Amino acid sequence: MIELQNISFAYPGELPLMQGLSCRLRRGRLTVLLGPNGCGKSTLLRLAAGLLRPSTGEILLDGRPISQYKPREAAKQVALLGQLNNRTELTVRQLAEMGRYPYRVWGRLRAEDKLRVDMALEQAGIARCAERRISTLSGGQLQRAYIALALAQDAAAVLLDEPTAWLDISARFEIMGLLLQLCAEGRTIAVVMHELDLALEFADELMLLDGGRLQVTGSPADLAADGSLERLFGIRVQAGTAEGRRFWAFAPAERQ
Repeated sequence: MIELQNISFAYPGELPLMQGLSCRLRRGRLTVLLGPNGCGKSTLLRLAAGLLRPSTGEILLDGRPISQYKPREAAKQVALLGQLNNRTELTVRQLAEMGRYPYRVWGRLRAEDKLRVDMALEQAGIARCAERRISTLSGGQLQRAYIALALAQDAAAVLLDEPTAWLDISARFEIMGLLLQLCAEGRTIAVVMHELDLALEFADELMLLDGGRLQVTGSPADLAADGSLERLFGIRVQAGTAEGRRFWAFAPAERQ
């Protein structure tokens, strides 16, 4: 579990982006961070991964301050996938091998590292593309390649920044389904996204951020029912059912 306690943060020369923010990212749960652009969602992930240090407050990784972890030690616990880069001539396998950096001895891949990479490629559903260059992949394949990197890193927590951006609808569902599988393994999964329909469909917990503060946390059904989503996004949210499955409909708040 990752816990942020009373976090404040500001980038150099800028006004505070976060003030007194506290939250928990729990094991075995898919947590989705929602909020308007610039509200601090991506920054929260970078703080949770230990890549940024708060101005005040503390970040705990399994009850221990993340600042006490050595970089390689922290990398074995938390994997952060930010905005993806397809402008590289690395192959999918070479990208996944980068996830073994914290485990390498004298910079070399051991047999156990190579086995872990093979397993990660299989689990991410990208093994058949292992020798293809990243620059040749489709959007969905690119996301799977980077998820394979995180799996090769063998981290207990995987934090993802907009993993479904620019994907077609079937690829979005595939990626979210894969994240649910990782949750079932007991991993901590936290995702920044803007696709409200996917968040309501797949998340175990939603965190709504605005103005550098955590406004509310709860289940998708609860936050859809209590008006939290409507207040934050200025929309109407309506749940429905079809053939035994729940679905969500959205409309501007002023429409009746």
